[in-house]
Amino acid sequence: MARSGLTPAMHHCLLLKQLDSLCRGDIDRLMVLMPPGSAKSTYTLAYNVVAGLNSTIFVGAGLYPAVNGTYPGSFVNNPNDGSDPSVWQLGADGLATRSALSALTEEDQEDICALVWPWSETDSLRDYSEKTTFLAATRRFLSLERGMLGRSAAALPLIWWNAIPYGGAGGMQMHREVVAAMAADASQNVAIGNPQTSDSNARNGQDPAHRDSADNRRFAQLAAPVAARAILTSSGGDSLPAIPAGLPTTGGPRIAHVYRQSSTQLVLTILHDAGNDLVVPPQAAAGVGFSVMDGGSTASPGTLVQAVACVRTDATHLTVTLAQALRNPSASCSLFYPYGNVAIGRGNVVTDNFASLTPPQGWDIAGDLGPDWSLSFPLAATTTPIPLSDSPT
Repeated sequence: MARSGLTPAMHHCLLLKQLDSLCRGDIDRLMVLMPPGSAKSTYTLAYNVVAGLNSTIFVGAGLYPAVNGTYPGSFVNNPNDGSDPSVWQLGADGLATRSALSALTEEDQEDICALVWPWSETDSLRDYSEKTTFLAATRRFLSLERGMLGRSAAALPLIWWNAIPYGGAGGMQMHREVVAAMAADASQNVAIGNPQTSDSNARNGQDPAHRDSADNRRFAQLAAPVAARAILTSSGGDSLPAIPAGLPTTGGPRIAHVYRQSSTQLVLTILHDAGNDLVVPPQAAAGVGFSVMDGGSTASPGTLVQAVACVRTDATHLTVTLAQALRNPSASCSLFYPYGNVAIGRGNVVTDNFASLTPPQGWDIAGDLGPDWSLSFPLAATTTPIPLSDSPT
């Protein structure tokens, strides 16, 4: 099917969701990808690349069984014979995915423009030691899934949510590192749709395995420009004018360097995405989310020292104060934001100031789709711990 013109009805976004049931309302994640009304700007059209009135959803659990089979998962089948995951075959969920895709018309199959994996619950319950296996299994299933559509990695990007704050500390760190490793491998064509998900609340305040409706919608909004860029730069994307440089590329600012100014104070250098300043809300000012592992490693954790304050020094620097003095040399200390399954909570992370900036002419997504699309982007979670440095730069 020719891919000229861009309307929501013409596109599919294939999602695999790790949920107990759709009735939980995690369909929230899709609602925002179907903006109401007609698109009025090229930016809206770019967002609509990831929209789709014909979205295909598959419900599953983990990628493969977790915690010695206590938690199910069957996108790929682990035969438990020590074999390399690169030769694992499809499990029940994987076969169901293939069956559903094969039932689509040829035109509908061709119009699938992205894969989205907004999962992590069961997979974040794994041990950190499982990282190598989980990474290999991820590569295997992604390859098999693209193969179901006869598409190459270059033609069909994967948009993967960072892990939500649920599971074990080691499993959370493992999941973050695997997502980051996949995104860093250009041959995999993976984009991190939400570099920060710990700035969210448990569903209805009591279900930590699932995120609140407001957070799911916000995650989709924040991921939309990242997904749009991934799709438009893939060989299977549509023909649209280039997205201006002033719009989000990676989904928010990130910590690029940590200077140990003293044994209790750190200076963080922030690399901006589309914003040009930092906003520190009250909980973030109290240091919530920041911590330093004093000795040890992710695989064998040392003492975790919490932060008690965070101050904006200037547009690209934060000063973080720790609750106690660090004992180990800087090379043996690492910053986390946040560590493991720590939930920072909605509205409590450091953000950029993107919502206050004037958008390029004709690319005003908030003007086209409503004020709730006017969002600043959160400071990304540390996918791997950042070693402290004794140098300011």
